[in-house]
Amino acid sequence: MSKNPSAIETAKNVEATKAEGELRKAAGDALKRAGLPEDLIERTKTLPGSPFEHATALAKLPDADRANLRKAFKEFAGFPVGDFDRLTAAGDTSGDGRQGRPVEWNDPEPWPESVDGAALLGEIAGFMRRYVALPAEIADTVTLWTAVTRIHDQLEISPFLNVTSATKRCGKSLLLEVLGEFVYQPLPAGGRVTAAALFRAIESYAPTLLLDEADTFFSEDAELRGVVNGSQRRKAAYLLRCVGDDHEPRQFVTWCPKAIAGIGGLPDTVLDRSIVVRLERRSPNVSLEHWRDRDKAGIETMRRKLTRWTDDNATNIVKGLSEVEFPSGLHDRARDAWDALLAIGNEAGGLWTGPEGRAFAACRYVAAQSAGEETGAGEMLLADLLAIFKADGMPSVLSSTTIVERLHDMEGRPWKEWRRGKPITAHALARRLKPFNIAPRQDRKAGGGANLRGYQRTDLEGVWEAYFPHLGGIQSATSLQPLNSRDIRDSQTATAKSGVALRNGTKPLETRDCSDVALRNPGNGGNGADSAPAQVVLPKQPPGTETAGNAYRRMKRDS
Repeated sequence: MSKNPSAIETAKNVEATKAEGELRKAAGDALKRAGLPEDLIERTKTLPGSPFEHATALAKLPDADRANLRKAFKEFAGFPVGDFDRLTAAGDTSGDGRQGRPVEWNDPEPWPESVDGAALLGEIAGFMRRYVALPAEIADTVTLWTAVTRIHDQLEISPFLNVTSATKRCGKSLLLEVLGEFVYQPLPAGGRVTAAALFRAIESYAPTLLLDEADTFFSEDAELRGVVNGSQRRKAAYLLRCVGDDHEPRQFVTWCPKAIAGIGGLPDTVLDRSIVVRLERRSPNVSLEHWRDRDKAGIETMRRKLTRWTDDNATNIVKGLSEVEFPSGLHDRARDAWDALLAIGNEAGGLWTGPEGRAFAACRYVAAQSAGEETGAGEMLLADLLAIFKADGMPSVLSSTTIVERLHDMEGRPWKEWRRGKPITAHALARRLKPFNIAPRQDRKAGGGANLRGYQRTDLEGVWEAYFPHLGGIQSATSLQPLNSRDIRDSQTATAKSGVALRNGTKPLETRDCSDVALRNPGNGGNGADSAPAQVVLPKQPPGTETAGNAYRRMKRDS
């Protein structure tokens, strides 16, 4: 006969109660031996963080006691097993039971006395040059940017700082570490960082982000680029994300100072919003001090003085934004980026102020150093078309075939290896010019009665005038122009070089210094000579309306 089901259930309950009692006794004994509160498990039911108050003692438990407590915490207090394992393995005293560690800040107390701004900026710039091989103008630029981070919440435009070089071992990472000693609430992020981690860190802490090794991932991460691109203007520095089980739309702030370091150029959308400082590998004849031997007491003094000076002068700096003078030729976004730096120089006074001052000289130097870096593939093509037409004496029309052949002959340009290593075609040329409302047309007159399909000069002149207002300026055949044609080729499928598949699009132009030379073998031009048309200078955009500088002060965080 089978046993009564109720009797079986009763027996199971008795056994379970017995096992529970044994586990509670074993856990209680373990707590006693560790010198811990006997009610710790019960307390954890209402205060989940209670075990972390005793992390060090729990980490010293014998294996048997650890196993009993682990099971007791899980069954009687609902304490996650993973948290318990991390707690007892490492003695985590952070109090939150999470992976990693909480972000901490060490912002200095302001200097007790008023500070001479000009002298302080000069002292910081000189300090940086003791440890990093920097031209004086770049040291001044970086110094001004550290001051920007301390008045950032009162600005409307966030100037990104891009620290770049052509190769490794040029001091980029070291410069970011030096910056970390002076900027407001530095948050270093070396290696790959996700977009989610980035915007959540900014939302939580409003730090100065120091993003290193960006060349290893930044170009491939469209979402991360979007977070950065949309954070230059204060009013637009927000993201929308759905969070929680109910997918509630929430707004995240992306407004904070950002320094981004890496080999080579950033994607052009980020580059266009950046102050670009280029570092070179130092000569063996240049002697620098070792960063490990730095004067930490001296750094602390400079930090405290910088805090005091920016606190005292932030309001005047913001008021002075509308009075800033810029070097000629700076386009609108460059003005936006440099506005606050130049205003800081003016407020510092002394050798830093005005068109003859160090801030103005730094702006002029860095702008010249990065000239042409904002040039995209479309603008480059327009410039090369202008060079081809000028070399042929500005004919009324040039055939698509002639233009394509001339483009292939241009050294230092990407047209000969435009798509998967193959030259640009007439079809690709038409597709690239279509966004400018330029299309090839049939012309029987120019073709001597035959159909000649090509591009009319009159269709191009309006676009040339808009993009290159100084039409008469053509460089000599051997002049130097910043350019890198790497990764701007048309690519609809993954290529061996980039490893990234794009559909119906083009890769952005990234820039680096290399020589541009004249066209070779241009064929029979309109002037009947084998002259080599020179590359066209890509001038700065005409300056627009100056930034109004009507900045406002955001409420300081309660913390």
